[in-house]
Amino acid sequence: MSDLELREWQETWRKSAGAAPPIPPDLSRRVRRESTRLVLVTAGEGVVTIAGLAAVAFAMSRRHDAPTFVWGAAVLILFALTWTFALANRRGVWRPSGESVHDFLAIARERVVRRLRAARFVGWLLFAEAAFLVPWGVWEWRATPPADAADATLRLVRWVVVAALAVAFLAWLVWYRRRVLREQEEIGDLTRSVDEG
Repeated sequence: MSDLELREWQETWRKSAGAAPPIPPDLSRRVRRESTRLVLVTAGEGVVTIAGLAAVAFAMSRRHDAPTFVWGAAVLILFALTWTFALANRRGVWRPSGESVHDFLAIARERVVRRLRAARFVGWLLFAEAAFLVPWGVWEWRATPPADAADATLRLVRWVVVAALAVAFLAWLVWYRRRVLREQEEIGDLTRSVDEG
């Protein structure tokens, strides 16, 4: 073997040794899908916020009593808390910091951690809403008693719907958390396979 051939082999070996492993297609799809999901969820939250603010404005324009004012203020505070958390929790996870497999794995791992944090926040938020709404509902009933049987029925139906939604949302939250934990395991397995391979 000549010195020229040896140098060529050495150069080829150096280039291949420094090359980053290719990004697995399923990881690339997952990261890009999650990026799209973040944009869509944020847009959806914006629509829900606008609808919620419109509902508060409508309710406060029709009723000028203390319970309605307190409810409206509570809704505004909950929206502010939710947006503050959501924006802080999503900071830095919109896209990978680079195009290597390690960058894609790092963003996938961090997004799972952030989604678990969001699930915990939503659980506490649901608890806070219930802790507010139950005493507020009693206060509203006493401060502004139903005008007639139809009004009383409407208020009871409203509470049944709110309770059913809370239970359904709690069930969804448990399912969501389990799904994210499974994703965390999958990403851990993928990380180990890349590190070993």
